[in-house]
Amino acid sequence: MAIQRKRVPPSGRVVATEAPAVQPVAAEEAPAGPRVTVIISSYNQAPALRRCLQALEASAERQTIEIIVMDNGSFDDTPAVEEEFPEVTFLRLPKYFGRTKALNIASRTAHADLLFYLSPEIEVAPRVMCTLVARMEAEPETVGAACPLVEDESGNQALLYFRLPDRAALYRVWATGEGLEPMAVDASADAVPAEFVRFDAFMVTKYFVRGLNYLDERLGESWVDAEVCWQIHRGGKKVLVLPQLKAVRHAEERPERPASARAALASDCGVGAAAFAAKRDGFFAGLFFRLRLILTALGRALTFRDAGYNFSLFAALLSGQKVDGTQTATV
Repeated sequence: MAIQRKRVPPSGRVVATEAPAVQPVAAEEAPAGPRVTVIISSYNQAPALRRCLQALEASAERQTIEIIVMDNGSFDDTPAVEEEFPEVTFLRLPKYFGRTKALNIASRTAHADLLFYLSPEIEVAPRVMCTLVARMEAEPETVGAACPLVEDESGNQALLYFRLPDRAALYRVWATGEGLEPMAVDASADAVPAEFVRFDAFMVTKYFVRGLNYLDERLGESWVDAEVCWQIHRGGKKVLVLPQLKAVRHAEERPERPASARAALASDCGVGAAAFAAKRDGFFAGLFFRLRLILTALGRALTFRDAGYNFSLFAALLSGQKVDGTQTATV
């Protein structure tokens, strides 16, 4: 029983009195935060975005998933998509600042400890999210990233799994438009370690991304995911593809871009590749790589074939132009 001491002024005596019993108040349990934040960068992709979000809304354990859409300066029907999904957070940029900057903004905003970078073209199956989360949480010491097996609409493996590129591969991709060396994923396996997986469907911890000081925007549109995979391997962890988890990549038709936009994207790819080479092989390796790209673009410009594109590319490489919101061309 609780006892209070009360002084009675007239007599100066102190009398013991019973204090009213205090009933314990049950503390309200704070609602658990999301276990994973899905981050989608979208640019004029309203139909694909709608399909992507519909699939996510059908996910198992949907209440544990936070979804953030970074609208990267779209001028299509994306506002109508936002109205259809009130539980999804939409953040808008006034113009196209590039995928990497958009992903960084959303990554800093995310409330969960796990981040799942997802392209609008990808439609995930209902149990993909909760299974990836469980795998990441069960093996934090060995697994740095986890991904589903993405297939195209015909059931063929999408070209998202590669060997990490060296400088020769980086130059070949930039100069010829050819892809990197693909890695076949054994669809019957439980888990397949991969060197390099694109960010189209890629789960990683926010702690790791924050430890890198977030995604390196110097690498532009094309190579930031390669650097993250490389850093995961440097840290002694694995990038796992889980073939039993399926997602579908839907083909999208894109309008033909003008020469200035194509040049801005090619410059972004080249400057980003040079930055990646510098990180892996040292400052001078990156410098000489970029010089090689500049001389290649100049040689092509002097042939006067596709002159508008090649002169624009030469000027963009010379100035170090990336897709970061400063470009004048609409990409």
